[in-house]
Amino acid sequence: MTAARPWPLLAILLVAAVPQAHGQDDLDDPEEPPVVNNVAIDESNFDRWVYGNMGGTGANARDRLESLLTLNIDEADRVCKLTDAQKKKLRLAGHGDLKRFLERVDEARRVFHRLNRDQNNINAIYQETVPLATMLRAGLFGDESFFGKTLRTTLDPEQAGRYRANLEEKARFRYRAKVTVAVANLDAAVGLTADQRRKLVELVIRETRLPVKSAANYENYVVLYKMSRLPEEKFRPILDEARYRDLNRQLQQSRNMEQFLKANGYLDEEEPAKPAEHGHD
Repeated sequence: MTAARPWPLLAILLVAAVPQAHGQDDLDDPEEPPVVNNVAIDESNFDRWVYGNMGGTGANARDRLESLLTLNIDEADRVCKLTDAQKKKLRLAGHGDLKRFLERVDEARRVFHRLNRDQNNINAIYQETVPLATMLRAGLFGDESFFGKTLRTTLDPEQAGRYRANLEEKARFRYRAKVTVAVANLDAAVGLTADQRRKLVELVIRETRLPVKSAANYENYVVLYKMSRLPEEKFRPILDEARYRDLNRQLQQSRNMEQFLKANGYLDEEEPAKPAEHGHD
């Protein structure tokens, strides 16, 4: 299964149609694309698609990303008590990650400038920004970044142990938050009591593994899929027959997403297989 294409109507709502001036600037740029339908896609849309809620633009993005790098270094220092030399190495590595990302943004922006005079190209332009937005959501300084690799080789064994423990603690906290949101979403369809919600959250936390990586907009599906792999007898002490049947219908949607979630690396390949078919619809 492939990821859904952006909705044309939603994309069109982001277009700002503006008349194009035909002055000296147009004549001085021989590579400027011709005006089509006398409209253009406003560049603020490009920045919004790439940076999202971060609010970055071409002018201030580097400052915002530099601040993120500093926060990552400060967090590592808080946990590991870094030396000045270690901090310097991490900042150099982080600058490498920023440079690589911003070069990709510049490449996508050049595509935008080449195509933005025709609103019929809006989906093509949007697709150029999708991998960049995904990189930002996943974090520019993760395990496979220059920063992450440098961190692993720079820390001494004691520092590395503290850092791993801190990461695991934060991962468990985030996972609990995701599970809580997923169960709250189920409540609208299933009609759970407060005690049932609490017990379902504890069940999922206790019986499932932490996600292998951030699933961005699909995190809810990941949690529901993990729930769908649990045996029926785990739910019976918590839910009556009617609620279990309603829950199973909701979990079926996540089973339909299995191949997509696996193809994108959002599921643990060692996730235990579902031992028996759930419920009776």
